[in-house]
Amino acid sequence: MSSNVTTRFVGEIAVQKVVISPNWIEYDVWEPSALVGKHHTITHLDGHDGWYGKLDTQFIPPDIEILPIGEERFSRVQGYREALELIASVYSRLAFPEDFS
Repeated sequence: MSSNVTTRFVGEIAVQKVVISPNWIEYDVWEPSALVGKHHTITHLDGHDGWYGKLDTQFIPPDIEILPIGEERFSRVQGYREALELIASVYSRLAFPEDFS
């Protein structure tokens, strides 16, 4: 299965539109990072210096990480992940507005 990838930038943020099939399109949002940075998933974009980390794979902030396993931690991690997904969605819409009209 082949895919078609288009990359557009919104400032320093790279948004990749991955067309897997006519009914399956994914948007990956990447921010400048480091090889050992703050993301679980990193990549290098051809023609651009440095590393990029996938926005929605940022490490959990220390104030959440220190919480003991339980309902509060679960709720805070879930809220943090949802916020990152919302931010990624906004960047996807800014980079490819024609796909969301």
